[in-house]
Amino acid sequence: MKRLFLFFLCGALSLGSMAADGPVPSSVLVAFHHHFTDAQAVSTAYVDELIRISFMRNGRQHCAYYTADAELVVLSQQARADELPAALRTQLEQKFSGYVLADVYRFQQGGKTTWYVALDGQRRHIVLCSAKGGWKEFSVTGS
Repeated sequence: MKRLFLFFLCGALSLGSMAADGPVPSSVLVAFHHHFTDAQAVSTAYVDELIRISFMRNGRQHCAYYTADAELVVLSQQARADELPAALRTQLEQKFSGYVLADVYRFQQGGKTTWYVALDGQRRHIVLCSAKGGWKEFSVTGS
């Protein structure tokens, strides 16, 4: 479930189709290894104009998106519920008490953090995105 959710979010982030894979510029790999010296299980793919590097770090799944000029643009990482800001966590508990929190991911871009959570109910699977101090539905499956 977690890998499916991360794949869904990483794919949604690109909002486009994957370009043909090719060699990753060495400058991108050097920048990546400089930022993430302890990365494991590293894989790369081109997503539109960006290079996505997926990896494990400290037991958590991450995706780093770089430009061809080796600029880190977006970083996503698997997170825990207790890492959510208190106000967002409280809203989840109050508004979605009938759901089980399945996954939490943090996206960082340009100094801004956006949270995504996946909730499982008996009949619906909901992905929420943090926005303006609250939650908005990103996707809903089921009835």
